[in-house]
Amino acid sequence: MKLMKTPIRIKLTDTVGSNLCVSSEDGGAVFEKLQAALQTDRPIELDFSGIDMVISAFLNAAVGRLAEHRSIKQIHERITFKNLGDDDRELVDRVLENAVCFYEAPDRFRKALEIDKDDEE
Repeated sequence: MKLMKTPIRIKLTDTVGSNLCVSSEDGGAVFEKLQAALQTDRPIELDFSGIDMVISAFLNAAVGRLAEHRSIKQIHERITFKNLGDDDRELVDRVLENAVCFYEAPDRFRKALEIDKDDEE
């Protein structure tokens, strides 16, 4: 019989200090906590309770960076996203998918960004 390990719980309101997950700096702080937790063999719960707004800039810094060295499957095997609405769950999935594409071919992404900048001028 396999014993269940107690999950490491990262409550976003405690980490970001508010109900808004909007800055990449706050996302970086969450990323650091996730990286430390991933060094253990315990499951991780990323708890969104009390969060009213989540944007992609935050998620890119918080979870997108995990895709540099892990697959989406590996991320979902270790991290459970708790108390997350359907729209925000879709945003997490989109951020992870985009991050995987970025880390597979970063030069292609950079060129696409340069093209977009040229269109704006």
